[in-house]
Amino acid sequence: MTELLIFISKYVFIILMFIFCLQSKYLVSKGRNTNKRADEGAYAVRLQRMTIVLFHVLAYATLNFNSEIPVEDYMVTAAGGLVLVVFAPVLIGLVYNRINGLAINCMYFLMDISLVILQRLDPALALRQMVFFFMGTAVILIIYPILRYFKKFYELKYFYLIVGFALLLVTIIFGTNVRGATNWIRIGQFSFQPAEIVKILFVFYFASVFCRNTDFRDRVIQMALGFAFVALLVLQRDLGSALIFFMTFIIILFVSTGSLFFTFSGIGLAGLGAVMAYFMFSHIRVRISAWIDPWSDISNKGYQISQSLFAIGSGGIWGSGLGKGYASTIPIVETDFIFSAICEEFGVLFAIFMIFVYMTLFYCGVRSALNTRSRFKAILASGLTGLLCFQTFIIIGGVTKLIPLTGVTLPFVSYGGTSVVICTVIVGLLLWIYVPKTEDSHIKHGPDDVREPVRRKKRVRENINIPDEAPLRRRVRRHDDE
Repeated sequence: MTELLIFISKYVFIILMFIFCLQSKYLVSKGRNTNKRADEGAYAVRLQRMTIVLFHVLAYATLNFNSEIPVEDYMVTAAGGLVLVVFAPVLIGLVYNRINGLAINCMYFLMDISLVILQRLDPALALRQMVFFFMGTAVILIIYPILRYFKKFYELKYFYLIVGFALLLVTIIFGTNVRGATNWIRIGQFSFQPAEIVKILFVFYFASVFCRNTDFRDRVIQMALGFAFVALLVLQRDLGSALIFFMTFIIILFVSTGSLFFTFSGIGLAGLGAVMAYFMFSHIRVRISAWIDPWSDISNKGYQISQSLFAIGSGGIWGSGLGKGYASTIPIVETDFIFSAICEEFGVLFAIFMIFVYMTLFYCGVRSALNTRSRFKAILASGLTGLLCFQTFIIIGGVTKLIPLTGVTLPFVSYGGTSVVICTVIVGLLLWIYVPKTEDSHIKHGPDDVREPVRRKKRVRENINIPDEAPLRRRVRRHDDE
């Protein structure tokens, strides 16, 4: 009976994921997914949430039948996860003025996948991850009043800069070395990654700078500061975060200035820095060697990536079934290689649909940047979306051997408290920035709008009833003809 349930469930999981992605495609194509006052698209959003609930229930039922662990150990995470996916989107919809239902559904579906696969790997990690998800949801609900009533975030650029540099410097001096990188701060039993917090400060700072007109000298100075952030991360040997910071900066630079010269100059300098880092750090040479040919030293340097590829290949298109894989043989599977475990047990097709969910979430971020009429918010949304996008690409590309492996987390899925909370805050910021397409033409400029000065003079009309000028000119001309 258990084997039959596992066999059927792996196909049902793919069907549920397909339904979710199909509704995402509908909502994206229609552009009607995010206005909570509109009826259009509401059914698709509700259907997605029902899909998440069915996935959660079926996954935990399968784990319960396929495990020797007592059912009591599953009940807390199963019940807590169900409460999260059912009530958290509703609470966020009540608190936020305008809601992007598609973005919220994508985020909580990824969270639920994380709970299920961590429950399969280690129930204790799943329980702690659920607590982190609740913390992230609480932060989303708490920060909205601050975001709504404080209108001058672009004036705090020096605060972002000083606090960001201070956190990175404190990490270098007092940080703890974990797997070759000094990127953790431990205070008693509590530990966190300051670089995760600096990500948001980093984007806020450069959005505050580039929301105003900048000349050549200002851009050179900001490029130097951007490279200074990256250099501090390289000193920590946190190369994955350094790459994310750099690519995010390039996106902000291009979106805000449109300068191909500065964009390609930054890329060229980064390439030069990568070559220098290759010769300076031995562990970089090890990773490059393992990426080029992991099979030559499969028991040592190439062990991680080879086990990841074995897991992905053994799962095949449809997967081995939830609980039937050998994910425990993959090193640090709960963080860096969790995507490989998902491919093995849920199947490559499920993983492809999962990537589509990420792409949909990134689309929602881009939509936020395009719809807002505030230059500061547009740059901020572009930077935050690019940050999530490159972080996802770097870790998925690393575990599939598309690019050299770097140790970063898969957003919303990998185990980790700081990463989960910060990624959730990023989505909360995108929800704050978001403006539905149907409301865009009615938006008035607020005090947080920082726009480039108008270069040509415009006539300012008083708010009185003046007839349109064109008909008036036509009447004057007709009178002259007579």
